[in-house]
Amino acid sequence: MPLIIGSVILVVTIFAGFIGFSGEGSESMDVPSCSTGISGLDICDKSAMLEQNIPIPNAVNGIIVANFVIQWDSPDAWIGIVDASDADQCLNSGEGYLLCDTEDLTFFEGGPDSSGEIDWTLSGGNYRFVAGNSVDGVTETTEITYNYDIILTSSIAWFLAIVGIGLVARGLVKS
Repeated sequence: MPLIIGSVILVVTIFAGFIGFSGEGSESMDVPSCSTGISGLDICDKSAMLEQNIPIPNAVNGIIVANFVIQWDSPDAWIGIVDASDADQCLNSGEGYLLCDTEDLTFFEGGPDSSGEIDWTLSGGNYRFVAGNSVDGVTETTEITYNYDIILTSSIAWFLAIVGIGLVARGLVKS
């Protein structure tokens, strides 16, 4: 039995701890104009925040390393990641998002100066995604591509590998 359990632990450790998992995808998204059409009312300095928090437990920091790269092809649009507590400074739009003054937000990654790309290494906390634009004409569509790499931290991977090797060795000695 130790031989089987140790072998399973080693296989899982090789894939999750030394090779990791990765993936990619893409989405099309309409970027509305920030001009409302009402004289003197321009919302280019505003941003839309998702209403839902993205809670990430602090224990994640010691177990996995997850890196996300998000890119988009519209130079006028931007995406950012902020602390969920920044939502207190925003107004509810009633349409599934909050309307925020961009200058009041503190960005962990991305934001108005992101130049079409976010490279974010996941860490514990409560986050929200924010989007905005500086398109002063008509609505346009942007293509958002993303990829991710997830791997166990090296200390966890080596610990599991040693446990697996120990169980395999014990199983071989007993048989």
